[in-house]
Amino acid sequence: MRGFRFSTVPGWAWCLIALSCMLSGGGLQMSCLKSIYIDALPWVGTLFALINIVFLIVLLWIAFWKPALLPTKALFVFVVLGAVIGQPLQLYGILNASMVPLMIGGLLASTSGMLGSVLIYVALTSLELRNAGLIIVASYLVCEIVKALFSQFASIEASLAVMLFMQITAPIYIFGIAKPILEHAQNSEAPAFQRLTDPSSAISLLSPLFISIFAFPLVFVYAFSHPDYHASLTNAAPVLFFLLLLIIAIKKKTPLSIDRLFSFSAFCTIAGCLALNTMPFPDFSVASALLNVGNNCFKITWVLVLVLLCQRNAINSFGILTWGVVLNLMGDLTGMLLGNATHHAPEASFFIISTFVLFLAFAAFRSNLSAIIQQVTEPIAVHVPVKETASVEQRVSFLAKKHSLTSREEEVLSLLARGRNAAIIQKELQISYNTARVHISHIYEKLDIHSHQELIDLVDASDAMLSQ
Repeated sequence: MRGFRFSTVPGWAWCLIALSCMLSGGGLQMSCLKSIYIDALPWVGTLFALINIVFLIVLLWIAFWKPALLPTKALFVFVVLGAVIGQPLQLYGILNASMVPLMIGGLLASTSGMLGSVLIYVALTSLELRNAGLIIVASYLVCEIVKALFSQFASIEASLAVMLFMQITAPIYIFGIAKPILEHAQNSEAPAFQRLTDPSSAISLLSPLFISIFAFPLVFVYAFSHPDYHASLTNAAPVLFFLLLLIIAIKKKTPLSIDRLFSFSAFCTIAGCLALNTMPFPDFSVASALLNVGNNCFKITWVLVLVLLCQRNAINSFGILTWGVVLNLMGDLTGMLLGNATHHAPEASFFIISTFVLFLAFAAFRSNLSAIIQQVTEPIAVHVPVKETASVEQRVSFLAKKHSLTSREEEVLSLLARGRNAAIIQKELQISYNTARVHISHIYEKLDIHSHQELIDLVDASDAMLSQ
């Protein structure tokens, strides 16, 4: 009988185990800690959320501008050590009613947990979209079952022990899968510079796709904090929804439709908000079921959207997924703050729901999610024909005169024609990133091109014009 080897376990299995552990551990942590101290100290949740947002935004900036400063091993070491040190320290603070270790441990555990989630999502981008969808749905189903079982049959101490194990081991499972993806991004040109010469390599961070990741959790949290909201169906609705969706996903031979999931989530969310705020149901059972189904559907949708987006351009994976987690967290926090500030006054609820519906009608639905994602293309290395330097200079000079380029734009064009990227142009000409961006943008506009390869081809083709 052959011995068991970790290398024989397929990548999708490690991703399933890791995501299930991360979601289940996070779910147990929220359930236990909420009853222990977050209800007594509501400002703790807000503080942790704000610090996590700042932490992730710093990582986002580094990922887009200086990816070499994020060594792959260091990221995983931080995630594991943050859980190993932070989680026990947090538990010690709870058991001994000591605020200092509780706060320090909580911050370490929460920041490492957020980063761990990003790394697991990075690993998911290595899978086919259908397998990624199956794993995401199955992991959420496992999470709901684990939470339900432990809330019924286990003590808080047992729940916290299982949570501790899951949060520590989750990132270890996917280290081998996420490592090559992160190293590829680390050794490539920074996405911020890459986008200068390849505008189609990414979409705007404020596109309707990303705004949706902020808007949906805002509405959910705002609705769930309504004083008349009763969680009568919250225990059953998520389990049944994920189970049904998993059966459908297994039966289908094609990936889950992102656009259909998004539309279904939007319908349930709007209907649930209207039922909660305008229809006088005695126990708000319908509103509870609709909002929970909408919330759970969108959890699947936004992760799938980001996975597909990163598959179109793997170099952007860490930054894009970090941005998605940031927006999701900001939506949660904003929804909670709005609920506390407005006390769910009818006027405030009407304004929030109306704004959400208008956004869906005039931005999200008019901009098909799949169509937005399909616009992103993987950057390819430009092919520079082997020509004499003087010939290249003559062609650049010819194009500069023909298209009325300035002397500085001609310098930038000369470097682009030799295959130089934006980072090298910035260094060689000793100009700022914004200045380089403006020059390259003007060159692309005047030459009527859309990528670096088109520019190389145009310079190469100008040889025939010179000979006429």
